Amino acid sequence: MIKKLFTQMRNEWRSNVWLAIELLIISLLLWFVFMSLCTKLDIYLRPLGFDANHCYKLSMGMVNSKSTEAKDYNNRSEVNDDVEELVERLRHYEGIEAVSLSCSSHPYNGSNNWNPCRIDTMTVDCVYRQITPDFIKVFRYEGANGETPGQLAEKVNAGGIFVSESFLDLYGKDIKEYVGKEMVSVFDSTWSPKIEGVFKTVRYSDFDNGFSSRSFLVKPKWRFGNDAELCIRVKPEADNGFMERFIKDKETRFRVGGLYISDIKSFEDIRANFHQSDYNSLRNAVTIAVFLLLNIFLGLFGTFWFRTQQRRTEIALHKALGATNSDVFIRLVSEGLFVLLITVPFTVAIASLIYYYGLFFSEDSWYTGVEKIILISGITSFAVIALVIVIGIYFPARKAMGISPAEALRDE
Repeated sequence: MIKKLFTQMRNEWRSNVWLAIELLIISLLLWFVFMSLCTKLDIYLRPLGFDANHCYKLSMGMVNSKSTEAKDYNNRSEVNDDVEELVERLRHYEGIEAVSLSCSSHPYNGSNNWNPCRIDTMTVDCVYRQITPDFIKVFRYEGANGETPGQLAEKVNAGGIFVSESFLDLYGKDIKEYVGKEMVSVFDSTWSPKIEGVFKTVRYSDFDNGFSSRSFLVKPKWRFGNDAELCIRVKPEADNGFMERFIKDKETRFRVGGLYISDIKSFEDIRANFHQSDYNSLRNAVTIAVFLLLNIFLGLFGTFWFRTQQRRTEIALHKALGATNSDVFIRLVSEGLFVLLITVPFTVAIASLIYYYGLFFSEDSWYTGVEKIILISGITSFAVIALVIVIGIYFPARKAMGISPAEALRDE
């Protein structure tokens, strides 16, 4: 049967070549559609490294200097004193679990601090987060060696630099091997603190591709002022109705000197606003992908339907010579799948060249294990095409096999 199949395919080589070219183009197109979707899915499903549930961001304001309630601050230190007093009051408020101050550090933040650093000969562009130790408790960072948020916070409070587990992933190095060594700032070579520990990788946001996850934590020597980020974590059992209760109490319980709480936002709302453009982009990508998949499916389905319809006489001859319906179906499907198989080496070669020269790959793909994504996307695209081939052959073949051989030959 195989020998006869190859002989027939050789005799019909012109139509098979055009079919192979069509399958090659469709395979590449499908491959890149699935590559785009798989990349976004892979990024979204990766661990965040933090927990912003039951967390809120508070905004601090200063009473207008013309107001009778204004406080005349003589220096910055007095403002810092009031900020710390406000934090202490928040710690004792009913339902609050932890309170932190930070600078451009909380999740879903449009503002951040960058500092390229060097370890040995390796330079890393990284985000640095200046925080109070309780920041780790608020967002529940964990140590790479199994430290709880509380244990990690104690270590950060003792001083030193703590870096993310992914810090040297571009170099294929384990950052844990460099604990105790110096890290030098590219901007200021006199700043060269020792790495005191490693925490689990923290992503910048839900759609962060990993580039922004290379970061380090430091407790600054200076004190935070009223322009700092003030974040709190609420106990789960106290979260229901917390904002309403807090807004009622903030005027009477959280006015310190000329300092007051001007606003409160949940991180659920902050997250939704931060990712609005990402959601729109994802929705557009999925819409385009579905549209392309539908057109590819209909086009490929129609090709094999028409191809099988034209072979009614051939099917009738096979049945007249004693072939069963299964034999005929297997022969037709085998021919279609074999043509697809012929295109595989060419598709892989073209995709490899595109990968090698960095064409058509999104920036996200380079930070998500691109080889794995390419493999999964390739297998998925060929599986989908194979399924469409089987479906496109099955229905017209089944209809043709329902006609008696004599009738099919007479119609021909």
